[in-house]
Amino acid sequence: MESLIDDIYIIPVLLDRIDVPEQIKDIQYVDATEPTCKQRIAGALNFQLKRMGLVKIENNVDKEISWSKENFREVWDGIPGYEIDAEFVKLSSNEYNSVHEVGEFIRGYLLRLIFSYRAYKLQQDSNLFNLVQKKWSRTNTLAAYCQDPVITGRIISICYNIYAYGAGAAHPNSTIKCFNFHLNPLVPINDPDDIFLDPDEAFPVIQNIVRKNIRPLRLDGETVAVDAEDNGSQYQSEDWINSGTRDWDCYSIFTFLDGKIRFLFPPYQVGPYAEGPYYSDVPILDIKAIIKNDLLYALNMWY
Repeated sequence: MESLIDDIYIIPVLLDRIDVPEQIKDIQYVDATEPTCKQRIAGALNFQLKRMGLVKIENNVDKEISWSKENFREVWDGIPGYEIDAEFVKLSSNEYNSVHEVGEFIRGYLLRLIFSYRAYKLQQDSNLFNLVQKKWSRTNTLAAYCQDPVITGRIISICYNIYAYGAGAAHPNSTIKCFNFHLNPLVPINDPDDIFLDPDEAFPVIQNIVRKNIRPLRLDGETVAVDAEDNGSQYQSEDWINSGTRDWDCYSIFTFLDGKIRFLFPPYQVGPYAEGPYYSDVPILDIKAIIKNDLLYALNMWY
């Protein structure tokens, strides 16, 4: 890629307070002794990353973890064709040396999705599609957008909003995919066996709390404010909720937030498609007795 005149490809840093030689006085540099040194370096990196099509680095100094998001796009016109938009997340840390593997793990998941869409090149069907049709109606579409990582104690959670449209379908579908990891040691938290002392005994407790607190989740990821006595949706039915929360398989999407575990449910699972995804928060203080000790320590809730 050709470099532009104002591209940033090197950032000079003055490590010690000295008289800068006349030959290089006109060169912009960052003084390492200044309090704003890190912010200036991050600002320069963000400028160039945006120009290269990358999202700016988000710094989380308190948690000692930084991350960036790399845009990926691939389009192929066919009968059917495909269109993919995805964000790869990259993480780094001086404290948690293995945290970059979280991004590699998620990248592998996204690549499997990408490979499945590329396979449409081998599944061309002129009986169902033709080039006269509108392009969008004969294009399989995938979009996977990364929410900002959430670090709770020594646990990191990263959720993706995933949208998919199958060529010829009546409407697109959406879901949420969450990845949760202990930071030290870096191991995934995949299912109830990783959270609860006895998942079978824990299930009716979790099920009861979740069913009482299910709420719609806005498209921007924000929760919907409701009154304490409101059931969260005028369109949900008790049968719909009960069916969508009947066993542990219904609780496969979850994330850790400050003081709670949030269970998420895609459209249709516990309510109508039009309302989008739903969520239910379970306060950890209410279920401490059934949570594994190592998880409580990692969440800084062992007290």
